[in-house]
Amino acid sequence: MKKWLKQQDNLYKEWLKLVVRSVQKLNQLYIKSVVKKALEEDLRPRGDITTKIIISKNKIIKARIIAKQDGVIAGLEFCKAAFKIIGRETVFIKKVADGKKIKKNKVIAEIKAKTKTILTAERTALNFLNHASGIATITNQFVKKISKKTKICCTRKTTPNLRT
Repeated sequence: MKKWLKQQDNLYKEWLKLVVRSVQKLNQLYIKSVVKKALEEDLRPRGDITTKIIISKNKIIKARIIAKQDGVIAGLEFCKAAFKIIGRETVFIKKVADGKKIKKNKVIAEIKAKTKTILTAERTALNFLNHASGIATITNQFVKKISKKTKICCTRKTTPNLRT
């Protein structure tokens, strides 16, 4: 009987891993589609004009995203997706995880990619990161002020179709 229970437990754990992977894959597909739409909107009709005039646009460079103020980080997967969609060569290294508090002037992420990739994607990437982090920071302030019996579901600043 114990052996059977252990087998059932192992099967359940394997099933759960598959479910989690499937949800993560769906989330990644969703993130990619939302970011792709935002990039298309940002780059319409002529692409990134500034990047077109730079001579060394194919040179691999490093960039850092640095916090301008204390807050709670959110939206890193959207930010990463913007760089990856524009340039497959992108290496995106998170220095802090979503949901974590961060202090002013701390590095949030480092990006290694072609100059044109970083310049083309940075506005859209930072828009997602700033928007989501702003919501996370304000929501965190609300959570600190309420009792444990109250639950905050979403704020009026939550973007439709980006609620979790």
